[in-house]
Amino acid sequence: MKNTNRHGKNGVSPSPAWNDSKYHVLTPQNQLQKQLPTDLHVFCDASVRGIAAVCYLRSTQPDGQVQITFVFGKAKLAPPHATTIPCLELCATVLAVEITELVVGERAIKPCSVTYYSDSKVVLSYIANETRRFYTYVANRVERIRKSSSPEEWRYALTHLNPANCATRSVKANELENSSWLRGPSLLRDLDGRTSASESPTNQELTTDDPEVRSEVKAFAMARRVVIGTTRFARFSSLSSLMKSMCKLISAARSHMERKRTDFETPDHTADGQPRDDAVQIRKRAEMVIIKNVQQEAFVTELGQIKSGTKLSQSNELADASVEPN
Repeated sequence: MKNTNRHGKNGVSPSPAWNDSKYHVLTPQNQLQKQLPTDLHVFCDASVRGIAAVCYLRSTQPDGQVQITFVFGKAKLAPPHATTIPCLELCATVLAVEITELVVGERAIKPCSVTYYSDSKVVLSYIANETRRFYTYVANRVERIRKSSSPEEWRYALTHLNPANCATRSVKANELENSSWLRGPSLLRDLDGRTSASESPTNQELTTDDPEVRSEVKAFAMARRVVIGTTRFARFSSLSSLMKSMCKLISAARSHMERKRTDFETPDHTADGQPRDDAVQIRKRAEMVIIKNVQQEAFVTELGQIKSGTKLSQSNELADASVEPN
């Protein structure tokens, strides 16, 4: 809007803070003189043809009358990189944040609060999300929005109450003067500035089938006791060859554990001061490993009863034996 004269119709003049800017905003003179507390309300919308955002100042006069003032509006063609309606709506919310930064930065009198409105519950759930991760396109724009606004400042507005629809769905030239684009939405004329048509996005939840939301990957760690199993014993032709292989396995495992230690080791002692196992001790360990594996498979039920503290029946062959749970 061009500043054609000092005072326009109905006592409306350009804001002094905009005299050096290429934008001129019409603000009532009495509002500037009395410096009434004002709130900035920003609406955004998108369609397959374009995106738009528009903002208004809302103030309450001493007599209780609510005054709505058009501040700034902007419309753009729909970005080609936004391939879905939620992505278009998300681009519109970014536009809303950008024009808000412009208006707040240029005005001499800062608004008491800023409230944003969108008619897309999906986008509002993106903004309010704290737990899920998005793909790059949505993540970058949500980060841009939350950099300049907080989720608590966003509200849901019904589509027919959203004045930004006038830009995304077009309005006839002879109807523009009386449209909500210039006069402001009806929901701002309530005494408290809110209606049942607006709600906080904290109630919006992400849907599990949203293609823009990354799938959750859950990892579970299970601890279990490693058992060699007697099926491997059948590969050996004799007990002697099984014993030799088991001794080699125990020696290799012990050497691997010792290499991980960084403390000083003497030739005859390990890092913790314990003497190294000789061949006889290793053979005894190998024999014990073989016996335990055979017992664990042959007496599964009996060992389970012993570990749980259940007494074995008198007919069981292990009833009179001295059995240790471990």
